[in-house]
Amino acid sequence: MSTNNTSIRCLLIPIGKEQLLLPSAIVAEITAYKKPEPRTDNQPDWLLGTLNWRHQHIPLLSVEELLTLSTVSVDKYRNVILYGLENIHTLPFYALRITEVPRPLTVTAGNLINNPRQRMRRGLAYNVKIQNTDEMAWLADLTYLENVLSQ
Repeated sequence: MSTNNTSIRCLLIPIGKEQLLLPSAIVAEITAYKKPEPRTDNQPDWLLGTLNWRHQHIPLLSVEELLTLSTVSVDKYRNVILYGLENIHTLPFYALRITEVPRPLTVTAGNLINNPRQRMRRGLAYNVKIQNTDEMAWLADLTYLENVLSQ
């Protein structure tokens, strides 16, 4: 019997009191936090504005606001710039405000244990425990995030 030992390099992204587990391949860059420019006068609370990144204006969102995750106040935020996956012509990049420096982690399917006790939320696909650690993380539904930003 053959086992699949495919590993994926990921980042544990601190978002408030929670963590997102994202594949490293979708992360374009991690930057120091810059105050975003407002997009419109009546933008939703989760849309913090736009960043000027590499001569492009990209949306910056607060994942904890959008997905109703636990929040925490910190003195120093950072931005993680992600590659758009769904519609690269209209949303080639977007950014998430994060609370700490992400940590690299290599995972396999066997390292992730689904946490069925955690209530699923729109925009979050799974809550997993990382085997041999006490770490819990959310697997984000990136399609949902990108569709919300495209509206």
